[in-house]
Amino acid sequence: MSECKKIFQEIKSDCNMPTAGMETTAYIFNRKDLSITKDATNNVVVTNIELATDTIGYKIKGYKMNMNAGHDAVISADAPNRYTHYFSFHGYEIDSDAVSNIDALEDLVIVVERKEKSLDGSFILYGADAGLSTSSDTLRMNDANSVRQIELSTPEGSTEKHSQYNVVIPDATSTYAATKALLDALVTAAE
Repeated sequence: MSECKKIFQEIKSDCNMPTAGMETTAYIFNRKDLSITKDATNNVVVTNIELATDTIGYKIKGYKMNMNAGHDAVISADAPNRYTHYFSFHGYEIDSDAVSNIDALEDLVIVVERKEKSLDGSFILYGADAGLSTSSDTLRMNDANSVRQIELSTPEGSTEKHSQYNVVIPDATSTYAATKALLDALVTAAE
């Protein structure tokens, strides 16, 4: 049996848990507009993101805890384990352009920012390989304050190689600041 993956360091569970949660702004991109560069030695690490000419990314602005993100493992007895990615948010806007925009949520990449500001793992990218598409979209006029509840996930039958991709833009002074600056620059034209 050939080895696809094997562990390479100690796994620690101690009192140094990360701060739970994510910030209320996420970055959203059409996957086909992106060029994602992964680290040559650890392809969980994204070291650069570029947009195609004449394209831009956008922000999803949430409120309190109405956005969520994560993954689910797809365990296989006869193949390497893979993952599906997940992102959800609430859509408050009801005008025609907002409805058309949310109805078009297909083949996307989402970057979220953890509340924990570590050197590696503050910004998490979902949908790098297979993209994220609408998996659930619910609105009930008399429920949940008449707010549209949208879930995006890896399309059925597709998977991602890793549970998440950490966006870490190398910088001698602050990888956090460099990563945040890159993401903000990718969406600046949209604001």
